Amino acid sequence: MGRYTLNALFVWPLLALVAGCGGSSTSGGDGTTQDDVGISSDTGDTASHTESQEEERQDSETTDQGSTDKSSDSEVESDPPVETVPPECETGQQAQCVAVDPGYPSGTAICGDEGEWDLSGCWYGDAFTEPGGWIDPGAAVKIGYILNGARMEDQMYILQHQTQVLPKAVFRGEHLHKPFPPAGVNLTYGWRVDMSGEPAILVLQMTNQGITPKSPMVQMIFLTDDLEPGDYLVGQDVVASLINVDAKTQSQCVVGVAYGGSVRVTESKNTTKVEGGSFSFELPYEIHLYHPSDTTFGDLSGTFEGIEVCP
Repeated sequence: MGRYTLNALFVWPLLALVAGCGGSSTSGGDGTTQDDVGISSDTGDTASHTESQEEERQDSETTDQGSTDKSSDSEVESDPPVETVPPECETGQQAQCVAVDPGYPSGTAICGDEGEWDLSGCWYGDAFTEPGGWIDPGAAVKIGYILNGARMEDQMYILQHQTQVLPKAVFRGEHLHKPFPPAGVNLTYGWRVDMSGEPAILVLQMTNQGITPKSPMVQMIFLTDDLEPGDYLVGQDVVASLINVDAKTQSQCVVGVAYGGSVRVTESKNTTKVEGGSFSFELPYEIHLYHPSDTTFGDLSGTFEGIEVCP
């Protein structure tokens, strides 16, 4: 996983999350990139007798034939691609999690009493870890005007574009047995930011009681501004997190980070512009939340920079 850097953006309690998650190459445990493995052998000293040369030639042919057979067997035995299943299901029906949502490569999904897939037995990563909460499925979000992140400290700019702020919460869920968002005035909006020199789009949901921020804020960052309709994997293409804010000091800490599941962009327009583009997305299935110290990838507390991890 990448290293996360969070920084306060301006006087409101807003955060930007910069991640080195990316790259489509597959890495091994030692950090090396997996490439096709070639088989090579060193040639020994030339035999002085014709009989020895013939034996080596026969052994070589046998080895080559064996390698070819193994390669053929490997191709024959490779698993076929997983076919996706429809969102509707019959109670008790089971399916591979990846067939229900590509964001969950491991585990088994079971259809519940209401004919909807239960993904509580699905996980994303190297081992199963019980999530501390989730973001509910079903959210449908339309960001009608992507703001210019470079001007988010300009109060006049904010006032001029306040109609582009959604006066509501779009993300709901539960964390440590407490539902969110909390009671108060909810606002949701998106703006373009640069993440380590790479453009990205941040969507933030915050709750205020008067001028006092309330916890948690929900933050979702698309790690590219070139959004096209399709599924974006959480933890790879999208970084989602819960942020706690101290009401007095406005200091912030990460209380939950999401892995697994996907966000589905349904439409987009001019998202690479500095400002003014728009896009819509939805959450087809629930997204699991973990404390940074106890994720499906182990303890990732040390991968956050610029912000504390909540105890």
